[in-house]
Amino acid sequence: MDLRTEIAMKWKQATIKNHLVFSWVFNDHLELLEQLLKMWLPNFKVRQLN
Repeated sequence: MDLRTEIAMKWKQATIKNHLVFSWVFNDHLELLEQLLKMWLPNFKVRQLN
C-alpha cells in the first residue's frame, strides 16, 4: 500500500471519537464547542471558553 492510500484510509477512519480530530475542530471553532456543550449539558450555562 502506498503512502497516499494509507493516509486516505486513515482520514476516512477519523471521526469525532478520535481525540485528535475533536481537538482540531473544537479548538479552531469555539462556537461549535459551545453548541456541543449546550446539547450535552442543557441545564448548565456555558460561561467562558478559551
